[in-house]
Amino acid sequence: NSFTLIGFSKGCVVLNQLLHELKEAKKDKDIDAFIQNIKAMYWLDGGHSGGSNTWVTYPHVLKEFSQTGISVNAHVTPYQVFDTMRTWIGKEHKRFVQLLEEFGANINSQLHFADEAPSLENHFKVHEVF
Repeated sequence: NSFTLIGFSKGCVVLNQLLHELKEAKKDKDIDAFIQNIKAMYWLDGGHSGGSNTWVTYPHVLKEFSQTGISVNAHVTPYQVFDTMRTWIGKEHKRFVQLLEEFGANINSQLHFADEAPSLENHFKVHEVF
């Protein structure tokens, strides 16, 4: 009964919120059973214009998450992580990956289309390459 959760672009905020709710959610046996069945989570080129919190960077939240054993996958493109108008996205992505690695999570982070100029077209192509 295991399943994978996938978020794309602004939709990654749903995955982020799940991480923030994790500690409390585990107290409910039904929700905990749901969490136990998540085998992997994919962040596909997360980004929004909110000014911060595109990626979860709170150590206590990521430590809790890393203890679930859920496989973490972060696939990004230059469109988001190299955006000069939204520099926080790249910084937060780097911190997200770094903290999860420090906490021993099973994390796979990939930059796609690194040799190409940032483009909305490649942002949407991340669906095809992950």
